[in-house]
Amino acid sequence: MKKAFILLTFIAITFGYAQEQNFLEKPYYRTQVETDTLVIPDKIYLHISLEDNKGKKSTEELYNKMIQSLQEVRIDIQKQLTVYGMSSTYDKKFLRTNINKVENYELLVFDAVTALKVISSLEKNGISNVQISRKEYSQTDKIVQLLKEKSLKKAKHNAENLIKIVGQGIGKVLSIQEYNRPYYLEGKAMGLSVSSSQEVMERSYVPDFSPIKLHVEFSVVFEIK
Repeated sequence: MKKAFILLTFIAITFGYAQEQNFLEKPYYRTQVETDTLVIPDKIYLHISLEDNKGKKSTEELYNKMIQSLQEVRIDIQKQLTVYGMSSTYDKKFLRTNINKVENYELLVFDAVTALKVISSLEKNGISNVQISRKEYSQTDKIVQLLKEKSLKKAKHNAENLIKIVGQGIGKVLSIQEYNRPYYLEGKAMGLSVSSSQEVMERSYVPDFSPIKLHVEFSVVFEIK
């Protein structure tokens, strides 16, 4: 059984190599194209951490303050706020043990203006440990598909324009290779911390809600006829 599997694998590799050799024996033109665009994120996720230490407010008090802050900017608590995780640490001292609790939440907002209002409202209520964890665009798949179509049309256009210079034309597509890099983030929004509303005012500081860059890249091989 093992020998049969090895034989089949060898045949498959040989057949694939032979196919590649066959198309390389034909006159061909290879072109590499890439297309990108910028989109405004319509899903911004804020990470909110509530921590109670000795001499500070409890997580229960901070939670109530957080809810109050979010209600002030008309956030739908049920739909947009989720529990991200909870943990406790124990600080053992003579004759007593302090328990430090940490509660983490993730808040979804739909634009940068609302995110700034949330950060400011939280800070006013004593909650400063807020980070932008990630940002997304809801129509990414649709836009990427349009970029793919545009890239392949560009590849054909480039090939036709070049080959006609030497009095020839292009035939069928012999190979298409897509590089698996559909999109990435622009700017420094990932992991951005806002620690003080006073700092925002003093430095005219605005978090970086830069657009998301969507990008596709192809290598296309055309037959020359």
